Parts: sequence; C-alpha cells; structure tokens
Amino acid sequence: MFDVVIPLRSGSKGIKDKNIKKFHGDSLVNYTLKKLLKIKDIKNIFVLTDSDSYKKKIIKNKKINLTYPRPKRISGDNANINHVVYDFLLWSKNKFQLDKILFFHVTTPLVSIKE
Repeated sequence: MFDVVIPLRSGSKGIKDKNIKKFHGDSLVNYTLKKLLKIKDIKNIFVLTDSDSYKKKIIKNKKINLTYPRPKRISGDNANINHVVYDFLLWSKNKFQLDKILFFHVTTPLVSIKE
C-alpha cells in the first residue's frame, strides 16, 4: 500500500488555471484522480493546493484528502517543490502513517497506469 502526493498550485502564468482545464471531458485534476483511484494499492491521495476554488472542483472520494493547508509562502511562481513536500511531511507526521509515497503531477495525464 502507498499514498499519493499531488502538488496543485493555482496561479499558473503559462496556462491560466491549467490544472482545472477540460481534458477528455473532465478537468485535468479530476481526470488524473479518476485514473489513480483505479489502483487498488493506494491508501490516500493528498492534493497539496493553496486554492479553495480548486478544492471545490475536485471530485469527492474517501481516498482523496484535501486537508493539507498549503501555505502561500510555498505556492508562488518561485515555489520549490522540495519545500512543498517537506512542509507536507512535517504537517502529516503525527496525522498519517506514510510509508511509501508516489509523487504525481496532474500535468502528465497520459501516463500509463497498469494495475
């Protein structure tokens, strides 16, 4: 069993709101989440976002966790993903038993997931 961590920052400069743009009939984030939910060995999917608007648009599922409060200081244009993951791990330390973590970007939706 493993957990998935998905960084999801709002405020993209290249393609505005790219994470919630339509892709194959759904938003990019939901398209990716639906693929991941088909994997039986996933315990939790942690979406690390700074956007309440994004949270409202994400599908509801008991495995999808939106409780991490991604700080604005690590959500800007120059945010370092290492800082985001480190902050998440500190936050989750006494809340979740995380043994194996898969780090996943929704901007690579064509990845092949084999069960």
